[in-house]
Amino acid sequence: MILKKYENVKKEVLDKYSELKKILKDEENDLADFDKIAENIKAEVFNLVVLGKHNSGKSTFINAYLNSEILPMDNTSCISAIIKIKNGEEFKLGVKKANDDWEYIMGESNVKQYIKDYAVRNNRFEKIPTALIDSEFLIKYEGDLNRIKVSGLNEAISSENNYDIDCKEYFYLIEQYIEEMRLKWKDIVVEFDIECPLPDEHKGKTIVEVPILSSSGKLGRLAEKNISVANAIIFLESLDDQSQEFNAFQNFLRNNTDKNKEGILFWVRNKIANFDDEKLHDLNSRVIKDCKNNIQEGNILFIDSKMQLFINKCKKLNTIEKIDEYFRSLEGQTLIIEV
Repeated sequence: MILKKYENVKKEVLDKYSELKKILKDEENDLADFDKIAENIKAEVFNLVVLGKHNSGKSTFINAYLNSEILPMDNTSCISAIIKIKNGEEFKLGVKKANDDWEYIMGESNVKQYIKDYAVRNNRFEKIPTALIDSEFLIKYEGDLNRIKVSGLNEAISSENNYDIDCKEYFYLIEQYIEEMRLKWKDIVVEFDIECPLPDEHKGKTIVEVPILSSSGKLGRLAEKNISVANAIIFLESLDDQSQEFNAFQNFLRNNTDKNKEGILFWVRNKIANFDDEKLHDLNSRVIKDCKNNIQEGNILFIDSKMQLFINKCKKLNTIEKIDEYFRSLEGQTLIIEV
C-alpha cells in the first residue's frame, strides 16, 4: 500500500472530525474539548509531557532529545515550576509567578542565565521537598504561617526524607525554608515558557517538563492540568533509584489508567550506562513481568541521556580531530550532573 502524504492524512482526519461534530451537535453535546482537539490538529500542535522525580534526569533528557542545551543540568534542588519549550524564531522566556504576574526576558544568554538562576533551589535546601512545600503549602495558603501549620504539613512531608538525614535537621531545614519564603510566596515561579529555534523535526511540538512533588507520585495542580492535554507522556526513571521511582510510577499509573489505555504513556528508564548488558536484561525482564498488565511492553524504554548528549556533541564536531580535542578538554572535569 502506498503511504499517503501527511497533508492528505491530516485532511482526512479533519474531515472525519467535521462529520462527527455534526452528529455530536445534534445530540447537544459540549463540543469545547472536541473543538480544541481539532484546532490542535490544524495547528499541528503536539504536547509531549516529561515527568519524573528530582534527579531522574529530566533536564538532561530534554536537552539530549532536542539536541540543544537549553535547560541547566546542575545537582541542585528543582523548584515546582512547569517548564514549556516550543519553537520560535528567537530566544524568548515568559515567567509566570505565583500571583499570576508575568515577566519576559529576551535573548539566548539572558534566557539561559535567568533559568539557571531561578529554576533551581539553593544547595542549602536541596535535601528537603521544596517543590511540594511551594505548591501545596506556601502558594496554596499564600504564605500564611498559621494556616500552613494546621494544614497537615508535617504529615505530608514526613515520608519525603529521601536522603535519610537526621529528623531534627530535616524539620529544622523545612522551618527555615518556610520562614525564608513565606513573605516571598508571590515571587515563586510556577511556569517557564521558553521559545527558541528548534530543529525541523521538533517544530509544532511543545515539550513540557513536569516535576513530581513527592515520592508517592503526587502531582501539583498545574502538572495535572498539563497531563490532561498531553498527546504523549514520558515518565522518566533513574535506574540509580529504582525502588522509589518504581513506587512513584506505579502510583502515577494507578491515577492515570486512561492514559495508559490510550497508549500515550511511556516509561523511560534512564542512566543505563551504569549497568552491564546482563543486568539490564534482568531489569527489563522483571519490569515487563511486573507491569505487563499495566503498560504496553513496547512503551518501556531504556536510555542514557548523558551518553546521547555526547553523541550529539560529537556529531556537531564532525571530525575525529575536533572530537579528540573536545575529549582532551574534558579530562579531569565533572562532566554532567543530572537533575
